[in-house]
Amino acid sequence: MIGYSLDKNYYALKKVDLFVNNQYHLLFVKRITGEDSKIQLYELYESGKGNVTGETEYSYFISLSTSLQNETINTKSINLVPDFDFKMSELVSDCPSLAEKILKRQNGYFIPLHSFKTFKHRDVMLLIINEYNQCK
Repeated sequence: MIGYSLDKNYYALKKVDLFVNNQYHLLFVKRITGEDSKIQLYELYESGKGNVTGETEYSYFISLSTSLQNETINTKSINLVPDFDFKMSELVSDCPSLAEKILKRQNGYFIPLHSFKTFKHRDVMLLIINEYNQCK
């Protein structure tokens, strides 16, 4: 994997669909999960000067162990929403107890269609990923 470390953070070169329009860009994104995680979570920080709204924004991307080296899925893309419960539970179907929590939309295991708080995406994905990593 191509990347670099800065302070205690690791930044990986990933192909990201930044604007959820199927146009991919190669960018360095901060890895949030541990190196040995079964699903990697990445964060892209956009300063107010680097986006349309002029506000600081964060975008989140996941990469599966079965993904190509640079491939990611934007947590706001049609690959996960709408129907997050069905789509995400399918991705973790080899962990039935976790898949069931997601399907039942248990508190903390669901991202609503109109979730404008991107930190919610981060929190939900971290909860799911951490539990998935513990699943035998």
